Amino acid sequence: MIINYYAGGSLLDVLTIVNEIYSETGLLPDKIVTDKKEEVRFEKKDYHLLRKGKINEEDLH
Repeated sequence: MIINYYAGGSLLDVLTIVNEIYSETGLLPDKIVTDKKEEVRFEKKDYHLLRKGKINEEDLH
């Protein structure tokens, strides 16, 4: 299944949408494409660290 959302701003802004999807479906995206056409792939452990503020957006690039 592919779900597309448009969210302007930084990856941390997109995290809010990812968090809502995760709470509703239990699924995380395989990748996020930012408005600058940057592809970011992350694993579930990265998502939780990012959400808790233990890593930042720069650590994912």
